[in-house]
Amino acid sequence: MIALIALTYLAFGLLAMSMFGHFREAMGRAPKTLESQLLYVSGWLTLLMSLILCVTKYDWGYGSILFFGLMTLAALPVVLQLSYASRSLPKTLILAPVILIAGWFI
Repeated sequence: MIALIALTYLAFGLLAMSMFGHFREAMGRAPKTLESQLLYVSGWLTLLMSLILCVTKYDWGYGSILFFGLMTLAALPVVLQLSYASRSLPKTLILAPVILIAGWFI
């Protein structure tokens, strides 16, 4: 479950960083077009991977409900981070895969 939360958090963080304003606040510079596009595509692919893992592990009935709950749970820290500590978002996005791998084995 921790791995799914980390994966969904990573997806929302990547999607947020693909937006011009959020990227500029967090990184202190404007994103290049390729950077923005890569973040956008990787964010959607990561979100799709989260849905596939939820459905594979918990079947369609419970997995889809869990996925929407995870999206709500993962979006809140991203929104709060962007509002109050936007410079810390890239650092936590680097830690998300570490938590994902550790959570997968717990």
